[in-house]
Amino acid sequence: MSGARFFDAVVVGAGITGLCTALHLARRGRSVALLEQQAEPDNATANSGAGVRFFDPDAQISEWVRESHDFYQSLGAAWLPAPALYCLQGDTDDSLETARLCGFRSQEFLGLKALYPAIEWAPSALAIEDSDAGFRDPLQVTQLLLRKCHKLRVYVGFAEPVTELQIDLRHKLRTPSGLYSTDQLLFACGYWSPEVMQRLGLPAHVRNRTVTIHYLDKAPTVPFLVEHLTGFHMRSTASGGLLFGLPQLDFDIPAQQLPDRAETQGAIAYQHLRQYLPVLPAETAPLRTVRSADAWPLLAPAPTLPNNIHHLAFGQGSAFKYAPAATLAYLDQHLR
Repeated sequence: MSGARFFDAVVVGAGITGLCTALHLARRGRSVALLEQQAEPDNATANSGAGVRFFDPDAQISEWVRESHDFYQSLGAAWLPAPALYCLQGDTDDSLETARLCGFRSQEFLGLKALYPAIEWAPSALAIEDSDAGFRDPLQVTQLLLRKCHKLRVYVGFAEPVTELQIDLRHKLRTPSGLYSTDQLLFACGYWSPEVMQRLGLPAHVRNRTVTIHYLDKAPTVPFLVEHLTGFHMRSTASGGLLFGLPQLDFDIPAQQLPDRAETQGAIAYQHLRQYLPVLPAETAPLRTVRSADAWPLLAPAPTLPNNIHHLAFGQGSAFKYAPAATLAYLDQHLR
């Protein structure tokens, strides 16, 4: 593959994670190409619920969330405060102690009932209250990141899937529109990472689950709520409806083979929702499926990637919450 354009780093995937990675590299004076197979921002970035909770059972992630929040604020991204509750099964959960050490207050049944009388809290209900939580428009954040990348002369190529990869001391990539050569290759393509890497002959070492997002019209106002064990979540929207969802364990299924499970999964998630809101309209609004979601590392030891090839996968909601800080920490560790 001769005649390739050279860049210090090539980032594959122009979602939130890829954009933050490219921006950090460009700020360090690297020449960067950002390649995206879609014609425009799509998939996890376009469909993220974009809810930001500052509490996380992992203290490192909580720190990254705050650092990322400050970063997004510096871009001028709009912020809509919306208190969040992180629901636990009982007071023996380690997350409760972590929350207390970090200054988060917990609420028990009576306090939760007084704050949100429309919700049916179980007598044993316990939740960590995150009064600083809120939301951003993920597409607005994407556009702000793109503008910053353009100002720093990052080459951004949409509709440029990587079709061929040659690994050497200097890696070479082919897309439908040209050839690229780079010292550092970083994959930040979310759900598609395993499929892309296998097609290019690289070991895939992440798995995925999907989240079907549902929307309900004319629902009561509720807090941003997340269950610790199930991952169930619900929140009010600016249009007056309710967004809710429940993860499905669709590991290792190529995105184009995912079933349209809106009706089946909608019924399951709806019944879960009714545990909190027993009085609801009989029918939900049309459901849509978000096919890209959390990327989890395999439990087995991750295979060794070739030299100077990196794989960043944080998952849909996670990437939006802490991609700026997490990608910067990764670059500090691996690309000094």
